Amino acid sequence: MSSYWDWFEEFRRYMRERIKNIEDLFNELYSEIDSSLFSGYRPSNPEEPLYRIEDHGDHYRILIDLPAVDPNSVVVDVFEDHIIIKANIKEEARYEYETTLGRRVWVKNFSTNIMLPSTIDTSTVEARRKDNILVITVKKK
Repeated sequence: MSSYWDWFEEFRRYMRERIKNIEDLFNELYSEIDSSLFSGYRPSNPEEPLYRIEDHGDHYRILIDLPAVDPNSVVVDVFEDHIIIKANIKEEARYEYETTLGRRVWVKNFSTNIMLPSTIDTSTVEARRKDNILVITVKKK
């Protein structure tokens, strides 16, 4: 005769198998769906870095946190009203989300579009990296 704990362990094994089957089905379905429908959830999508814009009167100073980034991969595109920053991660970083069992997202690159409060003089852009922080200084128009 089996004990309560035997039944419980059998139930746990059964549920783990069901969860794995559901995840496999989801991954199969997900690979067939147009990626634009779930663009925020695709593992290959860039992750956005944290940033801060400081207003210093005649210029802005923008600080962007770039942990584990390959410094040679950083690309900064400057426009009059926004800045786009793209970079690659040196090593793949693993994130596990508590709400999803066994799902892992591997981040290889990220990108962010930083809208500025007013237009800037694109010829005055200065960028430097200090530790893991990219500092961009640009004058206002």
